Amino acid sequence: MLTFYIKHVSTGRFLHLQPKSNQNDNTKIVFCDEIQIDCKFTFEPVDGAWGYLKHVDSGKYIQPYGGNEKPENFTKLVIHEEASPASLFAIDQINNWLIHKDRKYVHPFSCRHTPEENTPLALHDEVHDNMTFVIVSPDDTNQQVFPKWA
Repeated sequence: MLTFYIKHVSTGRFLHLQPKSNQNDNTKIVFCDEIQIDCKFTFEPVDGAWGYLKHVDSGKYIQPYGGNEKPENFTKLVIHEEASPASLFAIDQINNWLIHKDRKYVHPFSCRHTPEENTPLALHDEVHDNMTFVIVSPDDTNQQVFPKWA
C-alpha cells in the first residue's frame, strides 16, 4: 500500500502526531516544520472515494475527537485504534482538500491564520486557501503521489 506525507500547501509543513504522545488513542494530529519519523500515512479505500487515513507508525486511524460522525466545526483530529464511520475521509487531489464524510474539511485549528508548528488539525465547513494539502512521496516531498481507491 502506498505510504505518503501530507503537506500543507501554504506553509510547507507536514502532518504528524503531537510530540511526546506515546501514540495513545486521542493523540492530536499537528503540524511540524520538518519531516519526523511519524509523518507517514496511508489511505485504505472503503466505499468509492471514501476511506480511512491511517497513521503508519501507530497503525491507528484519523478521526474527529470523540468519534462523532457529524462533528462540530473546530473539532480536532486525533488517532484512534479502531476505524469507524467517523473515520471516513476522501482525498480531493483536484482542489487539494481532505474531506470528512460529513462534508467538513481538514483545516489548521487556526483556520484562516497561518498555523505554527504543533498547531492541531481540525474540521470546519468553510472553504479557503489555508486548507489545502498535497499528498507527497516520502522519497521526494516535492513529488505528488496519488493514492488509489476502489
